[in-house]
Amino acid sequence: MKVGLILLLIIFSIQGFSQDANKIYLDEYGFPAELSEAKSYRTIMQRPHRPNKYLVNDYYLDDTMKQSSVYLDNKMYVQEGLFISYHSNGKKMEEGFYKDNSKVGNWTKWYSNGQIQEEYRFDNSKVYYQRLKTINFWDSLGTQLVINGKGEYLVEEEDPVSYSKGSLEDGLKMEFGSDMMKMGTLPLRKNTRKII
Repeated sequence: MKVGLILLLIIFSIQGFSQDANKIYLDEYGFPAELSEAKSYRTIMQRPHRPNKYLVNDYYLDDTMKQSSVYLDNKMYVQEGLFISYHSNGKKMEEGFYKDNSKVGNWTKWYSNGQIQEEYRFDNSKVYYQRLKTINFWDSLGTQLVINGKGEYLVEEEDPVSYSKGSLEDGLKMEFGSDMMKMGTLPLRKNTRKII
């Protein structure tokens, strides 16, 4: 009985050690760090049914999922496939697809309270600022402000402290929009371009 118990403890210890050895600890900017300076950690796993794809999962230190994505290599140079990120409370933050390191197709964002924030699409336009089109947008209480690409929007980001506001036509920002970042007590303003 004692031998069996000791054997089980040894097996669990080895298994726990090997799982920890596969963790890459990351600082607040996503760069490799020592555990004492880490804000999250990453695991990289080759997908058995698709040997040329790697599943990369990032976790907060409390083991809550931070994001999950697929890459074509274990060095994470080319992102390809489903991407999902999560708020620190475990609720979904953003979901969509990558192809050749670019966001493509339909994407969805949520507030940290679980309320849907935005549905948007990346088109293949050669003009960069015309690639992203907002389809629908809601405030954090669930009031829809943009419907089918038309309406007024106000985006207040939780981290970093910034916001963006203005009007949309056909999913594109129009002339009176502005992007703001609060730095201390003075906001910095960057006006968006007029889209003709």
